[in-house]
Amino acid sequence: MTNYVIRNQTPHHLELRGPVHTLKLSPLQRRSIGQDPRTLYGDAARAARRDQAFDWEPEPTRSTVLRVASAFAAAGLVGVLLAAAALLLRRPLLGVAVACVAVLALLGSAVAVSRGHHDVLAHTDALDDEAEPARAHWGFTELVRDLTISSLQYSAFLILVVVGIAAPAAALWFGTDLSHAVSFRGGRVQLTSGDEAHHVLVVRCLQLVLVVLVSMVPALMYFQFDREKLTTLVDRWLHVIFRLDPSVGTVADVDAKYGRRVEEFLGASLSIGGELPSKRLRDRSPVVLSTLLIALGWIIVVLSVPTTGFRGAPASVPEMFHPLLTPVTTGFLGAYFLAVQVALRGFVRGDLKPKTYNVITVRILMAVVLAWALQALAGDGTAVLAAAFLGGVVPSTVLLMVRAATGRGATNGDELDQRSPLTQLDEIDVYERTRLEEEGITSVQALARHDLVDLMLSSRIPAPRLIDWVDQAMLQQHTTAKLTTRLRAHGVRCATDLLQVCAHEHALADLTAALDGSCTPTLLRVVLERDEWLDYIRNWRENEDVNDRTTCTYSATASSSVNHQVLPDIDLREHAHRFPTVHAQTRRTPEAAAPASAPGSYSTSCP
Repeated sequence: MTNYVIRNQTPHHLELRGPVHTLKLSPLQRRSIGQDPRTLYGDAARAARRDQAFDWEPEPTRSTVLRVASAFAAAGLVGVLLAAAALLLRRPLLGVAVACVAVLALLGSAVAVSRGHHDVLAHTDALDDEAEPARAHWGFTELVRDLTISSLQYSAFLILVVVGIAAPAAALWFGTDLSHAVSFRGGRVQLTSGDEAHHVLVVRCLQLVLVVLVSMVPALMYFQFDREKLTTLVDRWLHVIFRLDPSVGTVADVDAKYGRRVEEFLGASLSIGGELPSKRLRDRSPVVLSTLLIALGWIIVVLSVPTTGFRGAPASVPEMFHPLLTPVTTGFLGAYFLAVQVALRGFVRGDLKPKTYNVITVRILMAVVLAWALQALAGDGTAVLAAAFLGGVVPSTVLLMVRAATGRGATNGDELDQRSPLTQLDEIDVYERTRLEEEGITSVQALARHDLVDLMLSSRIPAPRLIDWVDQAMLQQHTTAKLTTRLRAHGVRCATDLLQVCAHEHALADLTAALDGSCTPTLLRVVLERDEWLDYIRNWRENEDVNDRTTCTYSATASSSVNHQVLPDIDLREHAHRFPTVHAQTRRTPEAAAPASAPGSYSTSCP
């Protein structure tokens, strides 16, 4: 028996009344059922789907098949590489055995692909009677393509492991005294006798473990990030956009208006289907590149540790983990400090994307270049080391410090002098500024003029916080810093606060008197009314419960009826544009008889 995934495509409660069964769904809720919805709910399901308020499709088996087939394919590829290595080491029997295992793994991948292709073709027959094309069709070519992409993604992870482990190991082997303590002869590992050799082996192995762990921590956060949460992210964004944009009423409306943006930024579709696999293949190279750069930086830090301790004796274990700090190594440590914090916040917030690792790579390069410049200008004293570390965290601040130390003040048009930095907004720290800089936003003016919907999709910053920042930025771009401080002293911190004050006669008079003629609130209101994002933010502020206003009921039998309740002071005709054929009911009394619903008919009610 085929299971079906169904979803309410609207921001309202949905009720389907079939001949026998009744289904109630919360806004945008999805669930799995054991039969075709047309069998269970009849014309009610068809009518809801026709109005784009309800949708379904066979529960996909594609992700499970891909995981199994990709695991077998990855095992086969690894087996081929191991077999080749065994032959190079003149171990033919071992090579043949490993090659046989690799062939069996590849055959298992082929069997999984063929089984998945047969199962999905069987599931598509249920949709063939629809006028629209069946979305569940999954040809063999598409299956092989997705399998190839998934296998290459596993290869990206293997490359990451090689970079994070092999590079530090090779550096310690060829760049330290580790090769004198361990040798390889005849395919066997031999240890040099003596306490000093054993001490070197222990210390270098500990250093290798340290470098591998610290190099791979940011990247492992990305691979550990549960990509299956993508459906949850999309549903959360849909709830936000329904509250923010009053012009959309169903997921189909959102798809028509913002579907391309969702595919671009999230790599997902707004339909019941899942993620776009081809998007993820291109996205992993920044993670590998940043891991390589971080490993290189930590290798330089470790190799700077002196091998001799006090009075020429071999360095103890604690001394071997006390690197010789230079401006370059200190600047790298500052950049790594920021990288770990940014990656951790992105992981916790569900906002860890490959673009973050591009920022990490650039920040490390900037820290090294800035450290070289500081060393050339002021040597390598304690103050320079501190400035180099800060340069890895906040390079623009260090550049301003360098300019001030040279006795050169700010001039008109100086790019280092930001007239409206993001620090003017409430609750924005260095990590939030770094996240906004990833989107090209470096000032209050840039934030106020940025596309709000794109920023919500690309940054995944919680919508209430982001909307509050944009609300503040819209007001501050029209005021001076002194006026902003005076407005905040009277409780006006954003544009919607000012508009709310202007709508109240006594509050407007009090605010005008408090400003002492330095600014007229009504003048600011006129300027703000023309802002392109003001209507969106105002709709967000005024419609906190937009997802719970109406219930749409579809009935499949003529004998069924809709029990109308007393409606609150909401004119449902305001929501009629959301459903083309839903007739918004006017206010009714409890004594009024509920009319019978025709087959496939529906009505709305407000609990």
